[in-house]
Amino acid sequence: GTDNNWVRRSTRQPSRSAITAPNVRAVVGKLEMNDPEMVVLKSKKYLPDSDTPSVIVDALLDALERNANCQALYVQNFNTGMCDEQVLHLLRILQLPSCKIWCLNIGETYNVKRRTWAEFTNGLKKTKITHMYASEHTISSAMKEKIREIIRSNRKKHNMHIDPNNLDVIVQCT
Repeated sequence: GTDNNWVRRSTRQPSRSAITAPNVRAVVGKLEMNDPEMVVLKSKKYLPDSDTPSVIVDALLDALERNANCQALYVQNFNTGMCDEQVLHLLRILQLPSCKIWCLNIGETYNVKRRTWAEFTNGLKKTKITHMYASEHTISSAMKEKIREIIRSNRKKHNMHIDPNNLDVIVQCT
């Protein structure tokens, strides 16, 4: 006979409870509702801790995946929570046809492998990113040059970064 003694193993997620924190619920809710405040999302306003865990960054990314109004995304300085998996998730979001993000700050992201940055760089071709900041010490100068070429080429895809009717967003991209 077959042995059907299935045992559920729990996975340890030490920061799981942090998802219910008011600041996390606020940013997730605003993203999901396409709140006007999310057009330029400076994540540090809601998640100021550089040690924000991956589970919180995942919640932010999951909500961003359902968002339709964010144009500028600042997710810099998440030393602990922005790792390979999160950078690749962000890339998949940026590649969605519904994604409007053209301005990205992903600087001070230290827990990402060079291979992941290479995949991210190549994947930028399928995004609307026209303006981007990433820290020099996490990517090679050759990769940085490739990113520059890609985002310059992306500027032919849309005019959100130069449209006078979008000036209120443009001026917030610092």
